[in-house]
Amino acid sequence: MGKGGEHAGHRERLKRRFARERNLETFEPHEVLELLLYYAIPQGDTNPLAHRLIEEFGSLPAVLEASPEELQQVKGVGAHTASLLTLILPLTCAIKRFSQQEVSVIRGVKEAAQLARQLMQDAKVERVALIMMDAKGKVIRTPTIAEGTACSVEMPIPKMVEWVVRVKPASVILTHNHPGGDAMPSYQDDHSTRQLLMAMRFMEVEVSDHIVVGETETYSYEREGRLEGLRREANIRAGQARVAYQTWE
Repeated sequence: MGKGGEHAGHRERLKRRFARERNLETFEPHEVLELLLYYAIPQGDTNPLAHRLIEEFGSLPAVLEASPEELQQVKGVGAHTASLLTLILPLTCAIKRFSQQEVSVIRGVKEAAQLARQLMQDAKVERVALIMMDAKGKVIRTPTIAEGTACSVEMPIPKMVEWVVRVKPASVILTHNHPGGDAMPSYQDDHSTRQLLMAMRFMEVEVSDHIVVGETETYSYEREGRLEGLRREANIRAGQARVAYQTWE
């Protein structure tokens, strides 16, 4: 058998082994990487490249955590292969986040806080998400609106409005995280909440809460009585804006 036939046979044996076992528990790290590389490199022997990557970065997890630029420094890794390898960890995190969203109906702060923590659990930077519900509190969508740095994130109200127009929920809960920090909201968090309240007021969509997820605690604007005060301020400002607009006309 020629060299090409040996490579093809090895590929098929590894693929059949995975199909038979349906898990990777008995696979060596380089074999897991080989199997993955098959889908980026359709022909040839990926065994040397798998070993080279693990030797370069030290472990399989380290290979998957490397940046595309770092990966492409290794001989045999092109842009397509680097793209596939860097996709794996974000994909795993997304699957974990979606599969653990067991909260399907929001009846109060407890369920809302549980879902908010699930939405933020893999985030290493500040993330903003919107929990969108129907009139009975059933969760419809939980889109991630924005991601920022470890200590700040922009809360783009126009993007939230776009999602509300698209999904048409009866109510929403704004949530974001303070990774590795205190859940106590900042002045900017208050400002963003007020802006969302004003925007949703014109759309006749209820803002039920804003939940800040800290390292160990969660802060609920509704539970702490903070939301009602901001809602009153938003109503006053919305009324003033309407009067100003009518006067201008």
